[in-house]
Amino acid sequence: MKNFVLISVVMLSLVGCSSQSEQTSQVIYDMKTVQEYNARVISGNTVTQTQKDKITQQIDTSLKLNQSDNKVKTRTKSVLPILPVTPSVGYHYNYHYFR
Repeated sequence: MKNFVLISVVMLSLVGCSSQSEQTSQVIYDMKTVQEYNARVISGNTVTQTQKDKITQQIDTSLKLNQSDNKVKTRTKSVLPILPVTPSVGYHYNYHYFR
């Protein structure tokens, strides 16, 4: 069984390494178009004004996402009490056995 697994792993690795990968289509880009696109990306002007106007008409900024947007934000800090550690003197052996 071990030999079968070993042989199958070796066979699969050889087939995987020897098979040719699929070639993606090589599209020739127009260099003028690429330069115009890069200039738009660098300047930050990737959306036309008509698209901006269309989106601003669709967005209603007066909407609140949830009720917590109306609440006043305050921070509370909880402080744990500091308990002093003091030594005690007394007879405490088997104190929970009362007779």
